[in-house]
Amino acid sequence: MEIFKGTINQLDALVDLELELWPGHTRKELLEETQTLLQSADHVFYMIKQERAFIAFIHMSLRNDYVEGAVESQAGYIEGIYVKPECRRNGVAHNLVEAAELWAKAKGCKQLGSDTELSNQAGFAFHVGAGFREANRTISFIKDL
Repeated sequence: MEIFKGTINQLDALVDLELELWPGHTRKELLEETQTLLQSADHVFYMIKQERAFIAFIHMSLRNDYVEGAVESQAGYIEGIYVKPECRRNGVAHNLVEAAELWAKAKGCKQLGSDTELSNQAGFAFHVGAGFREANRTISFIKDL
């Protein structure tokens, strides 16, 4: 298992994984967005390759706005994490979170934030297992005018 920082050279493989996590997006949308984020100092992608196949990624950002439960305005934030189903429960996500923590610490962060949908029990269990504590529960609303 090999973990490394994703670059523009892995863009297609990264977007393939993102589409598995976020199937509601189009490939074109994710290609454009991810290409931009790969060039940002406030974002990083770590990927894991097993043998010759990409099996997982984590997208981290540096947030300077409000992060629920954070004691300082700057915090590292897990924007997305995905491990192919057949590769789960083998420490892959743990390795990605460790890489994310090191990146966030190097950026001066003292905390790492993340979120999941209220209905995502697997996501909740992952976060608790990775050492996160619940900061709040919210349901967001919007109304078109």
